[in-house]
Amino acid sequence: MKTHANKILLSLFLGVLCFGLFSVNFGWAQEIEQIQKTRPGENAAENMIVPAPKNIKEAIAIYVFLGWMWLSIFVLVYILRQKIKELDRIHKLKFFSSHKS
Repeated sequence: MKTHANKILLSLFLGVLCFGLFSVNFGWAQEIEQIQKTRPGENAAENMIVPAPKNIKEAIAIYVFLGWMWLSIFVLVYILRQKIKELDRIHKLKFFSSHKS
């Protein structure tokens, strides 16, 4: 029963972590004040450089890349969990123990 509760807590933690990572606002990476200080004599709108995809294909490519990245992370975590379960099963059978009964 304790392992079931641990699995639920781990799932909730991973869910909250993933939700937090997906909902990050990417605007914090570039500070507007620093850009405005580079050329104080010109218009602030002309100085502001906003990193963004140039067209819809680039925007979709970014999201597809992020989706595949997260999918591959989840698949790798799933495979590692299965490997750990198999090792636990072998350990319970005392397969590698020197005292065979």
